[in-house]
Amino acid sequence: MTPQTSWRLGRRPALDGLRGLAIVLVIACHLIDTVTGVDHPALGTTGVTVFFTLSGFLITSLLMEEHAITGRLRWGYFYGRRARRLLPALAVVLVVIGSVQVAGGFTGPVALLPVAFYVANWFAAGGHNLGLLPHTWSLAIEEQFYLAWPLLLLFCLRRSRRALEFVCLAGIVIAVMLRLSLWEHGAGAQRIYFGTDTRADALLVGCLLAAWAHRGRSSPDVPPWVGTAAAAGLVAVSLALSGSYGTHILLPTVVPWLSAVLIVSACAIAPAWMESAVARYLGRRSYALYLWHFAMLLMVGNLTSSVPAAVLAVIVSLGIAELSWRYVESPVLGGGASSRISDHVASERGFAQASPLGSAE
Repeated sequence: MTPQTSWRLGRRPALDGLRGLAIVLVIACHLIDTVTGVDHPALGTTGVTVFFTLSGFLITSLLMEEHAITGRLRWGYFYGRRARRLLPALAVVLVVIGSVQVAGGFTGPVALLPVAFYVANWFAAGGHNLGLLPHTWSLAIEEQFYLAWPLLLLFCLRRSRRALEFVCLAGIVIAVMLRLSLWEHGAGAQRIYFGTDTRADALLVGCLLAAWAHRGRSSPDVPPWVGTAAAAGLVAVSLALSGSYGTHILLPTVVPWLSAVLIVSACAIAPAWMESAVARYLGRRSYALYLWHFAMLLMVGNLTSSVPAAVLAVIVSLGIAELSWRYVESPVLGGGASSRISDHVASERGFAQASPLGSAE
């Protein structure tokens, strides 16, 4: 990251490219599952975890910049922007996919309520069926993070920067230990996979990285090959840690730190692939792509497992995502008040927005 006394996030096009990588991993996971009929969630877990870490980094950076300049946080602006970013596209999905879901008998209308109120992850953790929208569990975790983290961040900043870093580190350790404890005591895989508490470390690694960046200390620029090596590492660990223990315990522990390396690379001298037009295009449309692609693949999967049909579903999802970006997401975001704090608004229109990891599989 660029050495300076007061680090600023600024406009980082490579972060869009990083989102592009994350959504490709998620789509690849669901595409393989549809074609083979075998659940292999490792790639999807990795992609969602990248989204989580990026969300923590972006949100914390923007909030810390605002607090450094004004000494306060504009709650109305922050939550208003989150609502404008997330709700319109999700509302369209709930109306369209929700209608298909109910009419097709995938679930009853009650299953749409956890999605609409961002508690889908706990609904899924309890073993309940989300129909054509199972991937919305990650959006719920992101939204819960958006609600809680700014309050905790402000509490910490009123004390010291070290207090913020301590809270992040403590939260990371607690989340990892909780995953291990739940696994050792026989908790269901769904509880571990979908829990907000068991996924919090991915978000907090991003928050910690933002806190370190805003210390104002000099840090060396990393060469582009570091980002490429970290991306290769993500794919490698996804393929190597494909078992239940790997997917639910090891991957969520390792991937946030590899994601942090990728974020540092994007904020320094980004590799060419991260700033390519294709990667940035996919990254800017990653939220809508995430919302639509899995529902489309699930509908196709109920009819056929042919490769052409599954690929066509992804292509159609990309077309819908473009329409969503042009006519739903961009107009709503563009209509809001401009931020005096950061010029990263355009880049922040991606998943975290988050999905995701929004983040999210």
